[in-house]
Amino acid sequence: MRSHLLPYFRSCRPARICACLVISSVLLANTDTPVEARLRQIQRLLQQGSWADARGQIEDALRHFPREASLYNFMGVVEAQAGNYPAAAGNFGKALELSPRFTGAALNLGRLYQENSARDVEAHLKALQVYQSILAYDPANVEALFQTAVLSLQGGQYRAALTSLGRLPAEAQQHPQSLAVRCASLAALDETGQADKTAEALLAQTALTAADVMLVLPALESASKKALAQRLLEGLTSRSLHTPESLRQLGLLYEQQGQLERARQTLEAAVTSPVSVSLLLDLARVA
Repeated sequence: MRSHLLPYFRSCRPARICACLVISSVLLANTDTPVEARLRQIQRLLQQGSWADARGQIEDALRHFPREASLYNFMGVVEAQAGNYPAAAGNFGKALELSPRFTGAALNLGRLYQENSARDVEAHLKALQVYQSILAYDPANVEALFQTAVLSLQGGQYRAALTSLGRLPAEAQQHPQSLAVRCASLAALDETGQADKTAEALLAQTALTAADVMLVLPALESASKKALAQRLLEGLTSRSLHTPESLRQLGLLYEQQGQLERARQTLEAAVTSPVSVSLLLDLARVA
């Protein structure tokens, strides 16, 4: 009854954790036990976005099945959607307490920590520990390996990031997200030739999105690899894959180089409605 996971790639975007949390595969089950029937009902409500109804059903089901780990995983999904970080973490943790190898709940907890790193200074380390706990019993778990690589990159552990990527299946290593992490790690290690080749392969990917580049942009800036960051952002723009935020970041890079007219034009292209205060300040400063 525990969830079977889709690969991380394209199945999860960090912008909205509630949309990518692993729920369960119980809808695929063809059973009639009372607890499984309740789980299928709750899953339908979650997939429909009926959060209040799902919460009520979960609370009622927990009174009847207080040791069903999937119910706590479901409640974690609901709490995460509502922005209740401590409650969501507590429910995912309870699911893992009841079922230590409940991979779906563990991945949800890891994602939750990553999404809340701004409010929890220990979130980065806690997320890494969660993914390592999955790899201890499932060394080939694709998402745990990829997220470990991402967290290693963000923590300045560039060799560790490359090691985790190297353990991915060959096909997964060629996904844009993997290539982006590899590119940033190689660049940070001053392996310029390999970084450039990886950047070329990344920008040629048909499945490339702005999110793939934005994922590694902070690491590139932290490693003072602004030229590569600019190359990747310009690559997005040349393929019309840019977003307002990627254009803003590109405009700021132009500003830092003293290319003020180019910066102004790029920042103006990033304007959407409603206009963010930070972007207005950027434009005013450049002007």
